[in-house]
Amino acid sequence: MNDLFNSYKWDELRSEQITPLLTRRVIWGQNQNLALFTFKKGCHVSAHQHPSEQVTQVLEGSLRLIVSGEEIVLGAGQVLFIQPDTPHEAFADEDALATLYACRNDTQRSFVRQIAQRLQKKDREVVEPRSLRASVRAHAGDLMNVALFVISAAGLYFQFMH
Repeated sequence: MNDLFNSYKWDELRSEQITPLLTRRVIWGQNQNLALFTFKKGCHVSAHQHPSEQVTQVLEGSLRLIVSGEEIVLGAGQVLFIQPDTPHEAFADEDALATLYACRNDTQRSFVRQIAQRLQKKDREVVEPRSLRASVRAHAGDLMNVALFVISAAGLYFQFMH
């Protein structure tokens, strides 16, 4: 590995089983992260918000999102930009593959990992246990990317650089 850059292959990164219907692979940088999520039909990421922007891209299948009360369906190749502190949730009405791109700090990274560990222990519950909601409310200032989804670096590069 080089100190100035790193190259990754998604299929070589460790896969984390967040719930029976949701897995992720994450590349953690110093100030941002990129995650690849696999949603199985029936997965629901409950309504939440965070102080960061969120960029979501669906690579395969589709996701139905409710963003600030408005329903949006994203299909393969579509990208959604969500402003900071905007309530949103996601539903997988079919199997889907999506990426999430976001900036964050180490406190947020630690909090996101704690939430993922808590969800793994409660793998029979939907991604909306009351203890998670209480933790999210208690740590809202540090919360980043609990939504656990969506944008690929290549998609960003090609869309914004070309």
